[in-house]
Amino acid sequence: MKRQVSLGSVSITDIERKYINQVLDSTLVGPFEFSKKVASTVANLHGFQYGRYLNSGQSALTIAVRSIARQKGWKHKPLVATPSCTYISTQASCIFAGCDICLVDVDLDNINMDPASLRKSIQSHIAIGKPIDIVMPVHLCGKPVSREIKDICDEFNLPTVVDSCETIFAPRDLDWGTIVCFSTFSNHTIGAGAGGVVCTNDKELDFFLFQQISHGRENEHPGTDPHTVGDRFRFSEWGESLKPSDLYAAVALGAIDRRQEIIAAQRRNAKELSNLIRDLPLRLPTMDNHTFMFYPIVAYDGVDVTKLLTYLHDNNIFTRRLMPITNQPVIQKMAPGVDLDKLYPNAALINRQGFYVGSHPGLVSDDIAYLGEHIRRGLGS
Repeated sequence: MKRQVSLGSVSITDIERKYINQVLDSTLVGPFEFSKKVASTVANLHGFQYGRYLNSGQSALTIAVRSIARQKGWKHKPLVATPSCTYISTQASCIFAGCDICLVDVDLDNINMDPASLRKSIQSHIAIGKPIDIVMPVHLCGKPVSREIKDICDEFNLPTVVDSCETIFAPRDLDWGTIVCFSTFSNHTIGAGAGGVVCTNDKELDFFLFQQISHGRENEHPGTDPHTVGDRFRFSEWGESLKPSDLYAAVALGAIDRRQEIIAAQRRNAKELSNLIRDLPLRLPTMDNHTFMFYPIVAYDGVDVTKLLTYLHDNNIFTRRLMPITNQPVIQKMAPGVDLDKLYPNAALINRQGFYVGSHPGLVSDDIAYLGEHIRRGLGS
């Protein structure tokens, strides 16, 4: 049988089974103790005081933006700066939160928001009288953005919603942001099938987040007194039902317990692959402060990436283009007649020459050797 090299995997060990059985035995499969445990653990391990577990990372981003807009009391439609390479959930969350978006070019070395481009975008929007209200940097593929992004946002006093859905538990640089969002979707580093975590150090924002998750409830802790318990179902805001399940939380908690083992495996696979293909005409990621949820590659000009990806696909190696945004139809509809490739040249190059492959713990050394060999063959080297 031909080997298959996938983009992600979810491992269910005895730890996850133990937690799942505890949930099943309790019959409390809604958002109860395990959901609270995931939220508090993720928050604490990243240096945040408050955490909420909910149905997805995209929902986390959406309610984060809404909560900041509510706290600020803005009457205008907020403008959110987002990177020009990311998963579409980043921009979608802003649209669903009732915001406008602008794009910021990315750094070729790490595919993340470029500090110089962010500064230029902030200044240009101030000059035209439509300043940026929120910055949403993305820690992509397992690599945190440059700390300079935080410094620029602090300089201009801009709140941040940090999209860390792909970069949970990186060694450093995940401890900042007005609100930070993580994901426990399938095939992520902490893969539970679904779920997201939203974290902050602002108590008022944390309550706004709770309301968005829980139908707009007025009181999170009404007590058990028969005269006050009914206050649990008083609604002072419009909210959604974004609540998670303890079954997902049980799987997530098991992976959180095993996080060091999972990330060590991802980094080991990435290092092995880098050693196998570093002499090829490819721009490879650095190992520093990277958890390698995926392994991103940008081929040099002159490499026919479509031909390479077709070859890899024909040999059962799964690939994806490297988080393109500027060529997405929904984005182009928002800027008809605008040459986005000219405005965001690094993103344009990545759209054309970038892709990613798997580096997840489900892959063993033989898989990485197979992957490296076929990348080499696909390039004719």
